[in-house]
Amino acid sequence: MVTLAGIGFTYLGMAQLFICFQAGYSGLLTFAVMLLVFFGGFKTDPVPASVAILAVGFVGGWLSFQRWEGGGSIEAVSQSFGAVGFYIPSLLDAESLSVVPEVLGENLAMILPVSFTGALGTLLCVYGAAEAGDVYSIRETMIVDGATTMLAAIFGSPLGTCVYIGHPQYKSQHGGVYYSVLSGLMFSALSITGMFAALSAFLPPYATAPMILFVGLAINQDTFSICPPRHIPAAIVGVFPAVADWILSFWPSGQVHPPPALYALGKGALLTGLIWTSVTVFVIDQRFKEAAIWTAVGAFLAGLGLIHQASMDLTFERFLCGGPPPADGAEAGSSCNDFGTSACSFVLGYLQVSLLMVGMWWLQGSASDRVASADREDDAHKAETMIQTMSTVVAKWKSFTRRQSLTAATPLRQRQLSSELELNGRQSASRTTSST
Repeated sequence: MVTLAGIGFTYLGMAQLFICFQAGYSGLLTFAVMLLVFFGGFKTDPVPASVAILAVGFVGGWLSFQRWEGGGSIEAVSQSFGAVGFYIPSLLDAESLSVVPEVLGENLAMILPVSFTGALGTLLCVYGAAEAGDVYSIRETMIVDGATTMLAAIFGSPLGTCVYIGHPQYKSQHGGVYYSVLSGLMFSALSITGMFAALSAFLPPYATAPMILFVGLAINQDTFSICPPRHIPAAIVGVFPAVADWILSFWPSGQVHPPPALYALGKGALLTGLIWTSVTVFVIDQRFKEAAIWTAVGAFLAGLGLIHQASMDLTFERFLCGGPPPADGAEAGSSCNDFGTSACSFVLGYLQVSLLMVGMWWLQGSASDRVASADREDDAHKAETMIQTMSTVVAKWKSFTRRQSLTAATPLRQRQLSSELELNGRQSASRTTSST
């Protein structure tokens, strides 16, 4: 969940907040409405909360008489409708299919890491759904992802299929199976008719950004609420690579290169965050054998260039070279001026950490008084686990009794109890953490 929290903090969080603050005359209002609706308990019935936020952004954007990219004026709207039509998907022709082996050979170092990262993202999202009480078959999920990706590729789509992030958050807003089905049908209709441009012309970006921001905030809220207090440092460490990757995403290309350290931390952020979150958790819990295994995995991935490098390097041409890759047409070693962030450097670093953890494991097994035993948790950890369990049981029992009272209450009392029940549900995670 921590690696997903990194994405929620950056691409779904800060990036969307920037959009709101880029247009303070209306973006701040939509941001505040989102906070009121999703976190402040304000009811918009019978209008759905998302529609209310869109309406506020729509009205504020047009009344401001300020244009935005692709919209905000009658001329932009009329031009956007020029792309409206009916576009039937078509298979790639024989000429396009004939160059597939050549494209794979030239771009395999980029395709494999992206595919691996997408598959890992799907696994994490399935895990997040299970934490919310909805268990799905991992095998079925992965097979469907792969099959639909290949099917879309035959029609020319370069985008892979993966489980969308935010299942617990949509469930908290009462989104079920029909929500996903309707979303798929809506996106299909917009794609086939070319209506995306028209929607962008009508709706300012700060009308939709707060809803994406909500997903990012909720992911982080869930992550840190279920995270034991002793593991919070690990959760914070896991967010750092995602922040670096997000900064690199809008770094001006073709100008000044980003700092080598920032570049190394941001590349392969999902895998890097997963590795170092796991290592930090195992160190905190004095499980040094597992920490040694994870750092050894980090050495293997770093050697292949799956983390800390721009792309996988199976030929090891840039094994000793760090920093951004050379420009097109330049030799592989032309920018080899930073060994500290090279693949070789990180392999050495991870192996040293792995040996350190093996040494700590040996000291632990020899009953050294310098290292705590992993076979027994200290009293603080036991008390923390017990309090969390008791708080969860108490919260569930209160929820059950309130639902029973709601069933037998008068209509007025039902509305009051329903509001209290929803408020308690939103605050249950924070109460558990406070009790701990």
